Amino acid sequence: MVEGAPADTTPLLKQYKDDAPVHSSRHVLVVTTVAIATLLAVLLLMDRPLSLGGGSDSSLGDPWRPLATLGTLDGADSAQRLEITRLGDKFPVTLIHVGKTGGESVNFGLRDIFSDYKVIHLSHVVPSDLKDRTVFFPIRDPVSRFESAYKWRKHESSASGFAIEREIYKCYPTLADFGAHCLEETACAKTLQHELQTNQSVHHMGMGLQYYTESFDYQHVPMYITQAESLQDDFDRAVSHLLGVDVSFPLQHANADYAEKDDWIPEEFKANVRQLLQGEYVVYDKIKEIYSL
Repeated sequence: MVEGAPADTTPLLKQYKDDAPVHSSRHVLVVTTVAIATLLAVLLLMDRPLSLGGGSDSSLGDPWRPLATLGTLDGADSAQRLEITRLGDKFPVTLIHVGKTGGESVNFGLRDIFSDYKVIHLSHVVPSDLKDRTVFFPIRDPVSRFESAYKWRKHESSASGFAIEREIYKCYPTLADFGAHCLEETACAKTLQHELQTNQSVHHMGMGLQYYTESFDYQHVPMYITQAESLQDDFDRAVSHLLGVDVSFPLQHANADYAEKDDWIPEEFKANVRQLLQGEYVVYDKIKEIYSL
């Protein structure tokens, strides 16, 4: 039910009748016509596609409810996969690809389904690029995202990274070192904090939710949100809702963990990293609030 829409048209009908000075057949016809029009408007609002955004649209009900139940289309089956892509041709889709959120897997999936498809990655979002398009936005807990980005860039920077990035890894050779010392008043810590704020070299570590949302009103642009922790389920539910049919579309796991499997930020140091990433958590928590995640 749409918030603010009347659940029962009987009071409206009574109001129109009470206000009518003469109960002629003409007035009865007008009252009946108005009541029917009101009822049809309510039914149409109930049946319209749900907008997954902020503001009043966020109260439109279960955002993952498929609009039709036509069985399940399995993307692993070639014939059914073709039917999924046929349905996908109707929708222009844009992915805002935040690094280390499962975005590359989402990218591969969306690219296979939608012919009118664009990706925004390592660049600011231009609001006009989102107009009249369905937006997918993968997110991840900022500390977990940072851990993954740190390990991935550690591998990449040894071959082709920026000099400043390599210097940072000399200061913080492990995530435990990073968690313990990232807030200290040292040259390394100040360099790191500056790079994270300006995104000049530590791209995947620095280009997080803040970077991608600072140039558009993310609180009021309808988006499909996927979380790294439940990526496959979220992707299937989002595509199912958009296409109006239950879809199962297996995602590729795009990136491997290059660094040590046991290299994580110890619990006693995570508060330091959360403080360093407090701006990320402002956006992350707001998105979760808007979409009731």
